[in-house]
Order: sequence, then structure tokens, then C-alpha cells
Amino acid sequence: LKAIRKMEPAWEKVNKQLAAMGIQYSINGQWILYAKYKDCGYVSSRSIDITRADGRPDVVLHTEWTQAGRKFLYEELKKKGVFSENV
Repeated sequence: LKAIRKMEPAWEKVNKQLAAMGIQYSINGQWILYAKYKDCGYVSSRSIDITRADGRPDVVLHTEWTQAGRKFLYEELKKKGVFSENV
């Protein structure tokens, strides 16, 4: 859990970079792909049942990048100079 918390600032930076590139935007803490990319199979989402700290049941949406999405991100970030050709 500590390792994941250490990664959060890095992911926040990546999310902001993707927003600046016009790939995604945030609504109420959820990152959403712009329409241009929405139906490309780059992400998959699923609902997860949770229990809030006060005991209330709730549902949250968990979205993750697919293999195609990770390849797309790599290529787009490489164009921006984030990765070298040798990575």
C-alpha cells in the first residue's frame, strides 16, 4: 500500500499530461476519455461495490487502460518526447 501511495503523484502528473494533450478530462475525480478516443478500446471500466467508512454501501467505477490503450499512450507520449526511441 505504501508503494502505491508513493506512485500517486506520478500518476497525477501523467493524468494531467494526458489532459493537456486532449486525451482525457476529469469529472468529479473520474478521468474520462474525450469522444475521439472513447470507442477505441483503450480503457475498460467496471463497477465495484464498496462500503463507506460510515457503513453505507456504495458503488464506484474503476477504469483501467487496456493493452491497446497502453500502446496508444506510449506512442502519444513518445511523440511528446517523454520516452526515447530506445525504451
